[in-house]
Amino acid sequence: MFRSIQTAFAALAGACTLAVIAALLLYAMVSGMRSQALVEERTRSLIDGMVEQRVTALAQTQVSRIQAQLQAPPADRHRPRSSTHPDRPQ
Repeated sequence: MFRSIQTAFAALAGACTLAVIAALLLYAMVSGMRSQALVEERTRSLIDGMVEQRVTALAQTQVSRIQAQLQAPPADRHRPRSSTHPDRPQ
């Protein structure tokens, strides 16, 4: 097949080098995909947590407003809100 041991050794070294390069590229691709999936999962988790906190805060604000309206005296509930516009007398 090969005319000399040196040629056979060079071919074998080249094949091994190509195999190592292919293995490293495959490892890098798999590792990159796993890292990307992990980052996406953690980002989604953080965003979900932030959204939940903001919605909860908004809901708590609305609850406080509704409770204040329900606890106001009956006369205050039906009276229109006064305007604080500087050109209009109060």
